[in-house]
Amino acid sequence: MGLREQINEKPGLSSGAIGGVIVLILVFIVWQFRGNRPPPLPPAGQDYFTTDDGHSWFVDAGDKVLPYDHDGATAVRCHVFKCSNGGTFAGYLETYTQELHDQLTGIEKISGQHQPVSRSSDTLVKRPGDKNWVPSYSPEGRAIIDVRCPNGQMDKPQPVSP
Repeated sequence: MGLREQINEKPGLSSGAIGGVIVLILVFIVWQFRGNRPPPLPPAGQDYFTTDDGHSWFVDAGDKVLPYDHDGATAVRCHVFKCSNGGTFAGYLETYTQELHDQLTGIEKISGQHQPVSRSSDTLVKRPGDKNWVPSYSPEGRAIIDVRCPNGQMDKPQPVSP
């Protein structure tokens, strides 16, 4: 006996099965559109920067060639974090080597556009208050990037996006 004959012999069971499938589809659709989503991403292309060694920071376009001039002061990227106590702080600062800076500003002059840069061997980092910049890929640089909460708090700080 074929499927068509079974449907014709038991119309109530067939209607129930079709209704069940429709309910499952509706449940799936509602589940997809409900509020259990990750938080929205921050606006694309923005980062925090500082001109005073991380004491304060401001938002600017993230495609800046570092360091850059901001209202007459030298600006570098500032990675901002937040701990469970609610306070935000500058975890570390980032800039580029002079070689990378020169290369990127040369490309910018030719193309007229900022060039996005990923972390590389030409990226330098330091903690606010430190005197020297170190390569981000070095053991010292990786230790700086592994930010800890201040004042001995044991929780892992969360990055804050603009």
